[in-house]
Amino acid sequence: MTYHDPNPVEDIRIYLKEIAETPLLRADEERKLSQTILESIAAQSRVGTPKEKPQDLRRIKAGDYARERLTKANLRLVVSIAKKYRNRGVPFSDLIQEGNIGLMRAVDKFNYARGFKFSTYATWWIRQSIVKAIGDQSRAIRVPQHVMDELIQLYVVQRQLQQSLSREPTMEELAKKMDMPRSHVLDLLQYSADAISLEQQIGFENDAVFSDVVEDESATQPDENVSREAIGAAIREVLQSLPSDDREIMAFRFGLDCDRPHSLDETAKKFDKTKERLRQAEQKAITRLRRPELAEVLKGLWEE
Repeated sequence: MTYHDPNPVEDIRIYLKEIAETPLLRADEERKLSQTILESIAAQSRVGTPKEKPQDLRRIKAGDYARERLTKANLRLVVSIAKKYRNRGVPFSDLIQEGNIGLMRAVDKFNYARGFKFSTYATWWIRQSIVKAIGDQSRAIRVPQHVMDELIQLYVVQRQLQQSLSREPTMEELAKKMDMPRSHVLDLLQYSADAISLEQQIGFENDAVFSDVVEDESATQPDENVSREAIGAAIREVLQSLPSDDREIMAFRFGLDCDRPHSLDETAKKFDKTKERLRQAEQKAITRLRRPELAEVLKGLWEE
């Protein structure tokens, strides 16, 4: 679906009305569509080879339908993200168009088996496409690699302190734990807020109105919980490369699949492991987080 704005105000109204007619998908519907798409990609790779199967053409056709349905159901997500990038030298129509391209990439790359929501995953790709378009027409600032590493460290430290203190850590506590000046921690938090600037409520759950796509100059800072969810999903993606036992242990230890991190004692009891074994697994996971694979996964979040 394309979007053009020869008459911006009226065309936005028309476009919103058009995309609002498509109902949002339930989580089980997203999983089923993703499975169909993955099957169609596998079928496409077999066409014309000795491995081609009689049902492959049918699977390819089903995949095309699934792509269209998953894409249309998330066009409102593109608009909600694109509006945050208005007035940066790129017409709103182009931002939406680029965001739609990112959405289509996400549709093909999403794997429902990895456990996180499509909207979180798609946001990476939508945002990456939009920021690239802005970068092509203006001076875009890249977040340096060492800053990305520090953002990862900040995320892990926040989770550890949250667990040990049973509350959110203060700025001073974060700075002390990371052995950094308070001002530098503030800069990192601002990087994170700028990089993962999502709607507090992603998409339009209620009827869309024109004010939904007009940028609010007085808008508050992004929801920290949404930012944390996006970073956590990225870390979970990298942990997929760990052995399954270590992956499950670290997800529990870091609090990725539950409401909080857990102590070594809690983790040892749950998985019937020694503390030394858990420390080894944790060190392996933290080492993995510093590898280039994480930078690749987080590129869509933090690269300007």
